[in-house]
Amino acid sequence: MDFKQFVQDNRLKIMEVLDSERIDIVNSIPIKTLISKYLQPFWRDRPNKQAFYMIKIHEEHALKVSYAGVEDELPTAIKEVLKTHNCLTVNAEFQIVDAESVKITEELLINESKKDLVVFFFGDKGTELVVRGKQIEKVHTFYTEEDKAKYLEKYHISAIEDCLVDFENSYLKRAGVNPLFFATRATVNRIEANCTKKNILRNKPESVFRDSLEHYLNDKTQHTFTKENELDSQRELDLYTEADGKNYLIEVKWLGQAVKTDESEFTSPMTGYHAKHGVLQTVQYVQELIVRMNFNLHCGFLCVFDARENKSPINYDNHNLIYRDNQELIPFFEHHFKKLKEIKVDNITLR
Repeated sequence: MDFKQFVQDNRLKIMEVLDSERIDIVNSIPIKTLISKYLQPFWRDRPNKQAFYMIKIHEEHALKVSYAGVEDELPTAIKEVLKTHNCLTVNAEFQIVDAESVKITEELLINESKKDLVVFFFGDKGTELVVRGKQIEKVHTFYTEEDKAKYLEKYHISAIEDCLVDFENSYLKRAGVNPLFFATRATVNRIEANCTKKNILRNKPESVFRDSLEHYLNDKTQHTFTKENELDSQRELDLYTEADGKNYLIEVKWLGQAVKTDESEFTSPMTGYHAKHGVLQTVQYVQELIVRMNFNLHCGFLCVFDARENKSPINYDNHNLIYRDNQELIPFFEHHFKKLKEIKVDNITLR
């Protein structure tokens, strides 16, 4: 039996072995440590996330990589050579053994990884691992100049207000999206017979609004938004992203009424009072990130979803919760906080 015939006859078994070996490499402590402790922070510290590059290391070297070598080489030789090259090969000491300038494509990453090389790709969204012909947890969807041009058409964080105008006027009113926020008419009438309220929200609406916003921002902006990043105080941020080496958070609040978890009754109305306190809470998060966690936070946004039946203007009381009652927060409020325009949400389909 020739080799081709052998491979064809035993294809599934061979794939199982390759998958098993790939998983062992991906889950190895050296690879996980390299990414989380060294390579991802190295990517994060580079201001220009549009400058794509890749680092290759033989599988054998990767599994016995010297962390001391990584610590020595990343901030010195590698940082310097990446000014003129975008494809580096390193050894177990993370010393550069080859440097090239190449056109980085998905095909190149996969083909290089088939040469017993572990490939680390650094794109606009973070660090991506390629092992034995497969991208692990693929987060980058383009590598061509044409795709980069399309990317640049997406909203930058500096235009988030324009992005949210489209979100409110277009996305939230789609037939397949709008009903996701509201309790069914049957549920509403079971709680309160002949209820005339139109905008009763589903249970836990803040999570629903947050997830919808996260999905939209990840699709329409140049950035990757993640949810529920934990603060030192164990409190969680709703949405978080990084852009141009700076960090941003979005705190999500909602106004209106929702169905309680057991669907026995409606929640108490969330009014303009809660929006006002949303400002205070967001600024407190900003203070904690900057002061206690030494975080490079550029701005904290407050995004309020207004599903009240009567959308009267919200009285923020000249932000006296800050200027009168929490004056230590004034610098953070004035320099690192922005209240976004309220997003009006109405049930366009009574079911």
